[in-house]
Amino acid sequence: MGVGGGERFAVEVIRRLDRQRFEPHVLCLYGTGELHGYLSEAGIATHSLHLDRRLKVSGWLRVWRALRRLDAQVLHTHLPESCWYGLPAGWLAGVPVRIGHVQNTHRGWATKVRLLDRAASTFATRMIACSEAVRHFCEGEVGYRPGKTRVVHNAIDIRRFHDVPSRNEARSRLGLPRERPILVSVASLTNQKGHANLLRAMVHVRAAFPGAMLLLVGEGPLQPQLEHLTATLSISDAVRFLGARSDVPLILAASDMFLLASLWEGFGLVLAEAGAASLPTVATRVDGICEVIDDGVTGLLVPPEDSDQLAVAVIALLRDRERAREMGLRARERVGQYFDIDAAVRKVEDLYDEAVRGIGVT
Repeated sequence: MGVGGGERFAVEVIRRLDRQRFEPHVLCLYGTGELHGYLSEAGIATHSLHLDRRLKVSGWLRVWRALRRLDAQVLHTHLPESCWYGLPAGWLAGVPVRIGHVQNTHRGWATKVRLLDRAASTFATRMIACSEAVRHFCEGEVGYRPGKTRVVHNAIDIRRFHDVPSRNEARSRLGLPRERPILVSVASLTNQKGHANLLRAMVHVRAAFPGAMLLLVGEGPLQPQLEHLTATLSISDAVRFLGARSDVPLILAASDMFLLASLWEGFGLVLAEAGAASLPTVATRVDGICEVIDDGVTGLLVPPEDSDQLAVAVIALLRDRERAREMGLRARERVGQYFDIDAAVRKVEDLYDEAVRGIGVT
C-alpha cells in the first residue's frame, strides 16, 4: 500500500472505525508498504498477499482464500486493482457485502481496462466514489449501473494542521528565507499532476516577484525531466525538489500559497490539507478539484495546461495579500465543514450498516 491521497484516506477510515461494531483487517495485494506501521500502531492486522503485478488467476485464488479464512462479512476494496481482484473474489467467497471505492477519473484507461473495471463493479453490492465527478465518470464513461454508486468525499484529520508553528518559525525550522513569497505543491511527479505547467508559470511569477520560490513535495518518475526543464527555464534557483516528506503540515505552515496543476483529479486530498492550513489555492478546473475549491472564495481555478492563466492567478494573489489571507481563512472553514475525517467515517459506517441490513446479515 502506497501513500497517495486515496491510500491515506483509506487508512484514516480504517483506524477510526468503531471497534465495538467492526473488526478491521487489511489485505495488501503486493506488500504492506509504508503505512504498515501506522496501521499496526492502531492494532489493525495487515495481511500481505504478495501478488504478481500482472493480473493472474492465481491472484484471485489468493484473495479468495484470504477472505474465506477471515470469514469476512463486509469487504471494502480501495483503488482499481483491489476492486478488480477483491470484488469477484469476494463474491466467490460468499462475502455478503462487497463495496468498491473509486478514487480517480482514470481518463487514460484503454477500452479493455474500462471493460475490466465495469465487469468488476457488477460483483459489488455498492460502489463509493470520492467525488461527484468520479461518480459521473464511472457511470457515464466506464458504465457502472446508475444508482449503484454513492459519494463520500475524501477527508482529513484537520487537527494535524492546526497545532503547527507560526509561519516564521516553520520557515526557520526548514531553513527557508522569511521574506520571500513561497509557493508549494504536494503531488507525485507524474504526468497527471501537470508539474511542467507549474514550472512554466513560475517563469512569469518570477518576472513579477523575483524572490518567489516554488517547493515541490513528492517523488515520481518525471523528476529527472522536471529538473532538466527547471534548468532550461533558468529557474533552478527558485525551485526546490523536496522529495517525499513526512512533515507536510510544517511545510504548508511555512508557505504563502498552494498550487495544483493536475490534468485530471478525482478529488485532491492535498487541497483539503492546504485549506486546513489556511492557504489560498490556485488549481486547475478539473473533475473533483471543483468540489474542494470554491472558485473565487477559497482559491482560484484556471484551465488545465494553461501556464499563462496559472501565472496570472498566482500573481494576482501575491499582489493582493489581504484577499489571499481571506481566501485562506475561508478555505479552513470550508474544510472543517465538509471534509472532516470523523464525519466521513460516520458516512462509511452508515453505508456498511445500510448494506448489511439490506441483505439481512446479523
